[in-house]
Amino acid sequence: MIGSRVSYQRSRRGLDRAALARRIGVAEQTLSDFESGFRRIDPLIMLNICHSLNVGVAYFFEPWAVGWDPDAPKARGAHAARASTPSGSRFKH
Repeated sequence: MIGSRVSYQRSRRGLDRAALARRIGVAEQTLSDFESGFRRIDPLIMLNICHSLNVGVAYFFEPWAVGWDPDAPKARGAHAARASTPSGSRFKH
């Protein structure tokens, strides 16, 4: 999931793999391994990726449901609670 988000943001910004690899200080093959999930991303490299792609670390760990737009505003308050449950139902306390 993290690798696919790196790939998505890289492509969205018009960067090829070689360009982002240079920016974050890794070999192009290493970035390819990150994006395909074959290699774990070191936390310091993750910060470099976030800086280079201008996204927060949380972006890589948020739910990515079908149809979810990563650039859409985040829901807040009661609307967020309804949006996060099946069919907008509320949990009983």
